[in-house]
Amino acid sequence: GEKIFSPLIPENEADIILSFDIYETLRYAFHYAKKNTVIVSSKTGKTPAWTYKNKNNDTIKNEFVDIYSIESDLKDNFQSLILLEDKIIAEELGNIKVSNIILIGALSVFTDIKENIWLKTIEKNVPEKTIDLNIKAFLKGKNSL
Repeated sequence: GEKIFSPLIPENEADIILSFDIYETLRYAFHYAKKNTVIVSSKTGKTPAWTYKNKNNDTIKNEFVDIYSIESDLKDNFQSLILLEDKIIAEELGNIKVSNIILIGALSVFTDIKENIWLKTIEKNVPEKTIDLNIKAFLKGKNSL
């Protein structure tokens, strides 16, 4: 369209990165994050086709990427890294679909937005029959730190 309402984040300028997939965290953190950027990410992900490391990146060698090496690279390079077992927590709550709300709960700790605003937003935006589950998921994520 002629008007763009979602500007791109300038390189190395993100204050917070929220990622639902550890491979996507690796893919974008080194480009957008600063050393003190808060990174909240799932500790798991779907193995993408690009999992052979990019030989042009100083922090990444030309070898296969596994979740343990991603975790190590991220821990070595960023001060505020939160990796959550969101899928496991979601399964314990009874529905894998709330893993995103778990991560948002963890993210909420790093914002000035009051808990009641987050909870009201969840209530307004999820199906009525899942409100209690989503609130539990949010609080699990928030209290996991």
